[in-house]
Order: sequence, then C-alpha cells, then structure tokens
Amino acid sequence: VTDTYGRTAETSSTYKIDKITPSLEDEIIKISDGKKTVSSTDSINVWFNQSALTLSGKIIETNLDSINMSYNGKTVIVTPVNNFSITESFDFEGKGVINFVIKDKAGNQLQKQISLNIDTTAPTITTASFGVEGKTSNADTTTLTKEVTEAATGSGIAAYYVGTTSGFKVENNILKEDNETIDLKDKEKVPEGTNYLYLRVVDNAGN
Repeated sequence: VTDTYGRTAETSSTYKIDKITPSLEDEIIKISDGKKTVSSTDSINVWFNQSALTLSGKIIETNLDSINMSYNGKTVIVTPVNNFSITESFDFEGKGVINFVIKDKAGNQLQKQISLNIDTTAPTITTASFGVEGKTSNADTTTLTKEVTEAATGSGIAAYYVGTTSGFKVENNILKEDNETIDLKDKEKVPEGTNYLYLRVVDNAGN
C-alpha cells in the first residue's frame, strides 16, 4: 500500500496447497474379534461370530482432518489419528458393507468400502438319530440321520462331528466324510460297553 507521500507498507500471509488424497498403508483396514485378525482384502470370505469388532488401519496423511465410518444408515465418527482404531458393536447379522470416508484439511478425501460378515447364531439341530440307538450291536459302522437348520443370514454349515462324550475333542470325531456313516471300529474312541453318541454341528463363523 502506498500513501500520497510515497510511503509504503506491506504485509504477507502464507497458505499451503495440498492436492494429495489420503491413503491407507497397504490399502487395507484390519478387522479383529480378539481371536483372529483379518485384512479387508480377505474379509469378504471370512465370518465373525460376535458383533463387537475392532477395525484399525494406518493412514498416510500429514493434514488429516476426519474419519467417518458408516453402515446401515448409521455414521460413526472415528478419532482422526493416523494409526486409528475403533471398536464397534455392529447391529446386523449376515453379509454387510462398511464405508469409510477419510478427509484431510484441504478437503481431499479417500473412500474405502469393506465387507463384513457376522453370524452370532448357532445352527439348530432339529432331529438327530443313530442307527444303533437303544441296541446292542457288533457292527463296524452305523448311520446318522439328521436335520439341521441355519438362519437365512447365517454363514452356512462348515462341519458335522460325532463323538462319544459331551464336549469331545475334534480329533475324536468318528463321523466319516460323507456325514452319514459313523465308524465304530476304533475301540479307543468307542470302547466296549454302553456308549452315548453326540452330534455337533459347526457353522462357518465357528458357532
């Protein structure tokens, strides 16, 4: 600025230009239930059997401003730190989609969508019967007849097991791969005398 006598004054200000969009290290968000941790690149094929899950990631951005997570019409504000982590109790069952919007102070934003599959309900054994039930037998095998249901939003049946004690270990399973034939020949697993047969059904979420 110059006045009528030729004297001048000036001032200055600075500003930053930022045209770089925030990014995620390895382009992933991690999902954990405390027992297993899965990358968002693999989560489409993984089921969790609890609704309280921790999502975390590392954001590469020097001017980070905000992180929002949304699902089913609900938006959750995540503390905007580069190494972020949030534990959320998700209110859906079945296959879901989680959206992240990560913004910097210049308005550049990254949108990240991940798959999240939740099944907290165990399969239901409607009926189960064994061919030797109530009998005295010297047969090497017997049959299993069963009817099992899974919720419409369920993860699907992963495996069937039969054992001779309640809470038996999987390695003591005596059901063959066809899921219909029970092997009675192994005397360590099926000793002489009165035995009880227990059917266990496990879904893909581990219920």
